[in-house]
Amino acid sequence: MLDREKIERRQLKPHEVGVAALIAGFHELGILNQAAVFQATQRSGRALAEYAKLVGKVPSNPLEALNLLNELTPLAVEVTFSQDENAVTVRINTETCKYCPKGVGGAELEGSLCPYPGLILGFLSGFFQGAKIQFFERKPLRKVGKECEMVFKF
Repeated sequence: MLDREKIERRQLKPHEVGVAALIAGFHELGILNQAAVFQATQRSGRALAEYAKLVGKVPSNPLEALNLLNELTPLAVEVTFSQDENAVTVRINTETCKYCPKGVGGAELEGSLCPYPGLILGFLSGFFQGAKIQFFERKPLRKVGKECEMVFKF
């Protein structure tokens, strides 16, 4: 579960702990799965995009949008974004993620309840038509070493 070292390494704020624990709690009650998290967080991402527009922050490309999202609500201490012709890739160090239902919220599960695939897709969709997520064996993210990786195509 949560300890002081984890709080310091992840530079956690109380609301980040609260959200991660809320997601974990809903899962423990049996009323939440990755599909529901994915759909709900897309709505959150679109709302954050609308917020950004209303405060005058409009990115000109997907990479700029990812940096803006990370400015509005930091995803992790160690996060990288890269872009090629028609896709952006997000890599988050699992030991510094701020909203992980497992690492921060204490969820016990085999799969993932990660809020980021939906959140990021919703945010990108708020600015760019045709944003899609690449699935890896029916999952919206994959583990690559100590990183969670998500790919969004345009």
